[in-house]
Amino acid sequence: MKIKLAPETSDDQSSRPKVFISYSWTTPSYKEQVLDIADRMMKEDCIEVIIDEYDLKGGQDVVAFMEKLKTDVSITHVLIICDAAYVSKANGRTKGVGIEAQIVSLEVYKDIDQTRVLPIVMELTASGEPCLPTFLQSRYYFDFSSIESQQREWERLCRHLWGKPIRTKPGVGAPPAYLTETVGGKFVGLKRKWQSLQLALNDDKPRKAVLREELLDCFEAEIIEAVANPPAGSEGGDGFMEYWEKCLSVQIEARDVLLEWALTEARMDAEQATTKCLIPVLERINDLPRYSDTTPSPPLALRDAMAVLGYEMALYCTACLIEVDAPEGLRQLMQHPFHGRSLYGDRLHTGLAEFCHYSQPMEVWNSKQNPGWIAPIAHQMLDRCTHRKLGRDSLLQAEAVLFVVNIVQDRRWYPNTAVYSPRGGKFPWFLKAKSTKSPDRLAIVTGMETWQAVQQEFLARFRAETKGSNYAVFRRGEGSYSEAMGFA
Repeated sequence: MKIKLAPETSDDQSSRPKVFISYSWTTPSYKEQVLDIADRMMKEDCIEVIIDEYDLKGGQDVVAFMEKLKTDVSITHVLIICDAAYVSKANGRTKGVGIEAQIVSLEVYKDIDQTRVLPIVMELTASGEPCLPTFLQSRYYFDFSSIESQQREWERLCRHLWGKPIRTKPGVGAPPAYLTETVGGKFVGLKRKWQSLQLALNDDKPRKAVLREELLDCFEAEIIEAVANPPAGSEGGDGFMEYWEKCLSVQIEARDVLLEWALTEARMDAEQATTKCLIPVLERINDLPRYSDTTPSPPLALRDAMAVLGYEMALYCTACLIEVDAPEGLRQLMQHPFHGRSLYGDRLHTGLAEFCHYSQPMEVWNSKQNPGWIAPIAHQMLDRCTHRKLGRDSLLQAEAVLFVVNIVQDRRWYPNTAVYSPRGGKFPWFLKAKSTKSPDRLAIVTGMETWQAVQQEFLARFRAETKGSNYAVFRRGEGSYSEAMGFA
């Protein structure tokens, strides 16, 4: 005889689900557990339940009741409540469970894609495997083997019964724009990697670590490819400057992808972002371009351009942590030991100090401008500051923080952007650090005891550094910079 269970739930979701519950009368307490499940479905989730305790009356035919599985077309789902006793009876085809198992197993074997028969695992074997009868061994089940797992799975089960999953498969969108482009876009792979990582971050997927590394690998490959094969004459003169400017210009698109990543992670978890994103980004840039025993040394123009990017990204990474007000993350970032850039030899230094770069090609470029700039590298970084959230003011403030931290820790940081600092204005993060006692942000970042101790040490060292020295960026007066920090 052909057995046919109820049809799939229709698109009309106003139709209430109706489920048949099959289980074994293992013990009185177990039976109460099953009835509690049935009661909760009816009372809390508006699901009609057919179960022997409520629907099989004295004097009625037990087999006829079980055959509701095939005769009652309004039953939308069958819940198989599985424990060791159910498995034994179902596999042995004994008693009432055996009859129900025969009816259901024919439907399961007949239609491999059916979603009406749902195993509910109430017990695990001694080896930790789910107790399931043979005909359900390969089926996706709902884990009710503990109170905790039942609470986790409850909504997912009821959503399945109602045909309202938490997440539904989206429709296929329009073909991507790059398929119709006649000229390939730059950093397509990098943008794709960021999209994959962003989804993993939002869903807290375990592949985040792998995707972060893949994104950095793609960044390195594509940014080096973008400036590969320098033109003839690029080792000196106008050819050198043209290649250097090209190296700088191609960085912007890739840099903005890294900034989106950095800011996204910082907003989620600033301290984790420091170790999982900001430091790895800076370390990767710091190692570029790489030397090889089998290839010529990287061109000086490329090495300098990457050092400029390193300086810029040190400011942006600092700005990200300031944006989310994460002093502990700032402290970790500034104390991390980075390898010295290959441009200056192989040495280990502490903190971000040597990311502050002096660029000789930048001075050559500046000599051709009319008029020239007091701090040409600062002008370049601010001129190409295109990020929607981390703008010019964010970079100015970030460098002020880096300058303070490095000078009080007896490291040298030349604050190129100081010439653009707000005259008469204040840096917001410094105002916040000064006006609130807890947490003492500057004390955390510098490792000193209090904001006042940082102020005292900074002013003493700052005046000593600028007195009689050639700090061109302070031609407007050193006082304005310390005033913008709230120290004067």
